[in-house]
Amino acid sequence: MSIDVGQLVSIVSRKDRKSVSTRTLLKELKVTAKHEAELERVLTELETVGVVVHRRRKSWGLRSGRTFRLGRLVSIRRRYGLVQPEGEGHAENIKVPVSRLSGALPGDRVLVELASHRRGRRPRPTARSVRGGIVLGMARAKERIVGRFSRSGRRSFLEPMGKNLPVLPVDMTGDVQPREGQIVVVSLKPPPQLPHASVGVVEKILGDFEAPGVDVESIIQEFGLRKEFPQQVLEEARRVAKPLSPKVVRRREDLRDSLIITIDPEEAADFDDALSLEKLANGGWQLGVHIADVGHYIKPHSALDEEARCRAVSVYLPGRVLSMLPPVLSSGMASLKEGQERLAKSVLMEIDQQGKLKSTRVVSSVIKSSARLSYEEAEKMLGTSLGGRGARRKVTELVKDGWELAQILYERRRSRGALDLDLPELKLTLDEADEAKAVKLASRLRAHHIIEEFMLLTNQVMAEYFLHHKLPLISRLHPAPAGEDCLELYQWARALGLKPGRGDDRRKLQSLLNQARGKELEHVVNLAVLRCLEKASYSAESQGHHALALAQYCHFTSPIRRYPDLIVQQILEAYLTGQLDRKRGCALRSALTPIAQHTSTQERLAAAAERALAESKVLKLLRRSSRRAFTGLVTGIVARGLFVRLDEYWVEGFLPLANLADDYYRTVRQRTALVGRRSGRRIRLASKLSVRIRDLDPLRRELVLEEIR
Repeated sequence: MSIDVGQLVSIVSRKDRKSVSTRTLLKELKVTAKHEAELERVLTELETVGVVVHRRRKSWGLRSGRTFRLGRLVSIRRRYGLVQPEGEGHAENIKVPVSRLSGALPGDRVLVELASHRRGRRPRPTARSVRGGIVLGMARAKERIVGRFSRSGRRSFLEPMGKNLPVLPVDMTGDVQPREGQIVVVSLKPPPQLPHASVGVVEKILGDFEAPGVDVESIIQEFGLRKEFPQQVLEEARRVAKPLSPKVVRRREDLRDSLIITIDPEEAADFDDALSLEKLANGGWQLGVHIADVGHYIKPHSALDEEARCRAVSVYLPGRVLSMLPPVLSSGMASLKEGQERLAKSVLMEIDQQGKLKSTRVVSSVIKSSARLSYEEAEKMLGTSLGGRGARRKVTELVKDGWELAQILYERRRSRGALDLDLPELKLTLDEADEAKAVKLASRLRAHHIIEEFMLLTNQVMAEYFLHHKLPLISRLHPAPAGEDCLELYQWARALGLKPGRGDDRRKLQSLLNQARGKELEHVVNLAVLRCLEKASYSAESQGHHALALAQYCHFTSPIRRYPDLIVQQILEAYLTGQLDRKRGCALRSALTPIAQHTSTQERLAAAAERALAESKVLKLLRRSSRRAFTGLVTGIVARGLFVRLDEYWVEGFLPLANLADDYYRTVRQRTALVGRRSGRRIRLASKLSVRIRDLDPLRRELVLEEIR
């Protein structure tokens, strides 16, 4: 085992002792005497960087006149990093200049020496702006890092992928000899990480960044995504993905003769939700949402289940999908393909004319999809008459009825106070080499709203079903935003001429969104509201979903691509088959918390990887463009400059104040505008600017602009 450096520093730092012996340290660290040599090595390294002092034979103490904090490096900006200190009473983040990061990376656990505010005086830990320098890296957040290799004399360096990360010294091995500018993977050394020391060893060459596929592989390595499935998992998947037997079918409700359809993207390969809809004589509807019964194939604690839990989600990179499940299941036997008999969990809901739920049945079923529609095909049906006859007419009628019901459900959702954010989704068109050749916004069709409303309702219904039957559940949690964040947003909005309105914070936020809709400010206001909100996550506790204005909510409708949906389905199966006794229920509840935490982390990681690769591909497209002038929308204003989104490429660049050559500018009115000191010229949020590229780096995902006047 390795010595916990953070715990070691905490022991030495105790105020009730001036020094502590090596024997006492071994005891309090709960390690045996055979680790004494390792402990002495760590103490010597701490002495080298001035943290501890060797007082007498095998006795150590904290160096006097210096104050240290344990913490985690949460982010790195252009000029400094932010360290979040550990322990109570240290709420203020510590600013660390980039020159004093000592090779630390976001997520690393570090030891920071606080800077003195005046010569010869100890720092004031309660000061508003706490500054310091990292003297030791103690735990790495990741094992590897990816970047561009370079040399300077006899030394080797890595320029990491991603914004604002500093250049790091690295070591070479005899077997791996990259060329200048190639993309490499560096294996990071275990802690402690000393200042100015090499951070790791180059272990693999990925190639030139412009070579086909290297950008995708770089992102996979950077974010630690899993590519290949272990052989044991593939063999188990092939074993369980066998044709349906009459015995399995007999135990289920037979819905094969029902009109059931799927509506998905044109390029979709896995289909985990289908729907049926019947208009009732009383004016209401019988809605069926049928979810692929992945839990039938993936049993708890099997190799498939463990791999799915580890991956947590499918990752949809531009040009490549890293599935949570092997293809023989995700796009095979578990997928609700047109014309194929498939197993499902069916949620059958009777809904009245006002969109109110009257009754619900949840059953294990066998279905057969009658039609596989793309969103575009379903949208086309909404714009046509009911002409024709037979199956196609029935499908068209189902889609039209679906749109009618979706509008009622949407208005009901809005009336209870749910937020309605509108943030466009970027869609890349790729060429044969998987390079971006065009950028456009994904269209929001009426067909999208049909599926969205039906899935939201189903997830809500299943959360209430689990609560009613007192079943263990992973909930989808979305906390209310902090009051001070909302107040700051309202002040910002008033400076833009918007009025928050009355009611609770959720209704005030929706009022701002409504006022901005259809105006140039719309995108800027939607972004501001999104940043004000907390991030959604998974939780073993049911604490409500703020944005949806629901007391209970879960994810149930995508078990092929999300592990929480799969485990909810497994729990449902155990309940429906009478296998969920009290003992198993208690065991499940205790296991759900770490699963929820891990899945939340992996979900954020997957989203970040998808954004990073899309941004990198757009920047590569921009670099290949022959254009020299662009029009952009001002999306943000900070003390150092402007953020500008290029209209045709939908990528955001930074325009420093120094690149506004006609005047000196200052921020005014809650940073909603810049004003020229001499000319009085105002550049407001949502202003249009003509810009050109000053600097562009797809690897670092950085775009620097300057204004054309």
